[in-house]
Amino acid sequence: MSEGHPRPNATRSYAAANHGHVPVLYSEILTCLQPRPGGRYLDGTLGPGGHAQGMLEASSPDGLLLGLDRDGEAVRRAGTRLAPFGGRAVLRHASFRAVNEILAALGWEGVDGAVLDLGLSSLQLAEAERGFSFLVDGALDMRFDRAGQAETAEDLVNRLAEHELAQLLWEFGEERNSRRIARAVVRARPIRSTRELAEIVAAASQRTPAAGHSRIHPATRTFQALRIAVNDELGELKAGLPEVVRALKVGGRVAVISFHSLEDRIVKQTLRGLAGRAARTAIPWPVAIPGTVELRDLTPKPIRPSPDETAANPRARSARLRVAERIGLVAVLGIAASLSLFIFTGAQAAEAGLQVQWLIGERDTLLRRIEAQQVNLARLNSVTWYFDQARELGFEPVDPREMTFVQVPASIEATPSYLGPSRILYVDEGISLAPAYRETLLEWVVRALRGGEQP
Repeated sequence: MSEGHPRPNATRSYAAANHGHVPVLYSEILTCLQPRPGGRYLDGTLGPGGHAQGMLEASSPDGLLLGLDRDGEAVRRAGTRLAPFGGRAVLRHASFRAVNEILAALGWEGVDGAVLDLGLSSLQLAEAERGFSFLVDGALDMRFDRAGQAETAEDLVNRLAEHELAQLLWEFGEERNSRRIARAVVRARPIRSTRELAEIVAAASQRTPAAGHSRIHPATRTFQALRIAVNDELGELKAGLPEVVRALKVGGRVAVISFHSLEDRIVKQTLRGLAGRAARTAIPWPVAIPGTVELRDLTPKPIRPSPDETAANPRARSARLRVAERIGLVAVLGIAASLSLFIFTGAQAAEAGLQVQWLIGERDTLLRRIEAQQVNLARLNSVTWYFDQARELGFEPVDPREMTFVQVPASIEATPSYLGPSRILYVDEGISLAPAYRETLLEWVVRALRGGEQP
């Protein structure tokens, strides 16, 4: 499939032909992955099968696709949809973190492209008994795998202590009113249904779209936080994305669609870490970056849905697409350098020696980059890092070890606790800082380092 801009009406026409289901960024996914005949592909979040169907059609007549999903009901539904493709579609009820085990069992050496669509499907939201939506009344379930997971959202809501619930809403929902909502929930226990929880949250937050406070329903962040916690979505992404990258063949591409900042930050930092251009940030790396994979980051800025797509499918408005391409392995360079010594003899020896030297040089360069990355990660956890940041901004900082705490300004809409080893923030009831505010707070901390100056 050639490079180019997706057709503006592609999503709208696709939805009309597929009973109303709209896969987000459908044309963009196919443009970025470029499925071709004979290729092997992965849809790690199969859902209703929209992206999978597109890749199978584009790779006709003999391309293969492995579809995975934690939701067994989604796998069964997609199986019906993809039945016309016969044995070209291989579906499994499993998490994408297990992709390499499944590929080994199938005898596949890897995949030429992979897509992860981290959002909920409209079908999941429409099923009241699943408990994902506050717009329809149903049980507080929220499990992706109802056969394999025990704990439900109802269990969390009625079991967690008030401070634990507030922490969960703050970390996974970035909910500003987390304490107030947690207090109201604890007082109203037991809570059994989605509508009951949504009404409690709306009353406690005192923020409604009708009053002009927000475009989203006041229960949106609470439901997001509970769903993430029930399914350990961020843990799955941290563990699974490096596995998907490892499954790529050289030249293979991975495309990841995220729908909120918590997911997108993990995707961005993981792909950039594997591409060897880690951003300089105070936020710790979310995963252990393996040193044997090299990627080319194809999206320095995420791809967003077109105005036509958001008009046809409003749920797509928050989607962000990031794409990377696998370009090689350090281990391959080392093996090639070693084996080359024994392949050539006689007149070819001199030329082979030059090739070996080049391969060893490339390997050593990549190893030095990995070592430099490890040094940078260690430096981020050092107290002197805050000194360096202040000096780069032209400040004359005092020694942070002589400071006991600083007062967090009201403009920072959070109550942070301990941040880094400099011990300069006041601890308030153990509430940790949400990722969305860390960089803002860091800028304020650096200004405070020159003597406690308030912004």
